Amino acid sequence: MSLTITTLLTLVAMASGVYQTSPRTAYLKAIDVWLLVCFLFSFSVLVLYSVFVYVTIMKATKNVRGIAGLKDISLLNTIILQESSKSEGYVTSINHKSKVLLPILFGLFCIVFFAVVHMGGAADMDATNEYTVEHVKLVEVKAY
Repeated sequence: MSLTITTLLTLVAMASGVYQTSPRTAYLKAIDVWLLVCFLFSFSVLVLYSVFVYVTIMKATKNVRGIAGLKDISLLNTIILQESSKSEGYVTSINHKSKVLLPILFGLFCIVFFAVVHMGGAADMDATNEYTVEHVKLVEVKAY
């Protein structure tokens, strides 16, 4: 959980630095898309983990409530942790599926993103390299 929060804070700091140093444009840039998707993936991991922990603890607490007379908090926490490790069901399956699905989705995004950026960059380079230096000099001479 702390790694996810650190990642989110790093992404916010990185985005702030990028937005301060890059020129302002009316359109969406590739770095904007990249940072937004990274932020969304990190935030979704944080939300999934929080929901998983919350549901697991609530389920374990419901199972432990039948035990009367527990006044020692550390003993209660130990029992809750033992019960939560036994938890089965849809929350555990969602946790296991998200451990596989999120990295696959992010990998697919990386492949598509870099392919689109590379193809767009290659098209821009072809357009800018279309005119040679001699051609530009001829155009400048004819303009006068």
